Amino acid sequence: MSSVHIVTDSCCHIPAALCQELGIHVIPLPFTWDGETYLELVDMGPREFYARLRESPTLPTTSGPTPGAFLQVFNKLTYDGSKVLAIMVGSFSSTYSSSVLAREELPDRSIILIDSDSNGLGLGFQVLAAARSLKAGGDLDAALNAREHARRHSGTLFSIADLDYLRRGGRIALVENMIGTFFRAAPLMEISGGPIKVIQRLRSSSSVIPRLIDQLEKHLTGGRPIRIGVFHADSEERGWKLMQIIQERIEPDELFLSELNPVLGIHGGPDTIGVGYCSGI
Repeated sequence: MSSVHIVTDSCCHIPAALCQELGIHVIPLPFTWDGETYLELVDMGPREFYARLRESPTLPTTSGPTPGAFLQVFNKLTYDGSKVLAIMVGSFSSTYSSSVLAREELPDRSIILIDSDSNGLGLGFQVLAAARSLKAGGDLDAALNAREHARRHSGTLFSIADLDYLRRGGRIALVENMIGTFFRAAPLMEISGGPIKVIQRLRSSSSVIPRLIDQLEKHLTGGRPIRIGVFHADSEERGWKLMQIIQERIEPDELFLSELNPVLGIHGGPDTIGVGYCSGI
């Protein structure tokens, strides 16, 4: 009986220890800064990245992995007849199209590509659901069903501290019309099935954590177990504070802390904070 390997990209924001425990293969995303190209989490981690970002007059740029990066992993994992279930950041990203091109180079291999229609931990919890299903003895169909359940009951909520990073990265049009004078606003945003949506305009940074938790409770529609990941961009103290309140109010079955990786941090900037959630699986 052939095995099934789970592949994703580093937009998933799953802590490295969980990836290792569940055998998840993560393809790192590249970014370019002052003429040099880096792979996030390989060549530069979040702490070094945000320390430099706070002082840099230039902003890095992003691009998806090349088809060759996916081809190398797909070929290695399927040469013995094993299958690959690749759950990727949404097809709004060039990352997904690169994975499609790589699969086309291996037409005789069993490689299933899934457009998660999400990003960050909204993607990550879909990956975790599939990987846990396989680890529990489920087959490929069971993993696909688990992934679909997670898709329906997962997402990401977050707030950006300095919207100038969105402006400099050319992404401010995503939120500008919904929040008015955007440099003074603190929008609460959501990724859950498609592009970023602004769901609430906050007047001050002090209201971010209370409003995040209020919205989180409304989104936990799938029942138990409840799984939550808190993420931050060089704001660990606020991350731990958010985790403590979540533990007290929601008592999730799983709760972990992760740092926002560079590729997403380019647009969010330092002090971004948020949660990914999944319920019912």
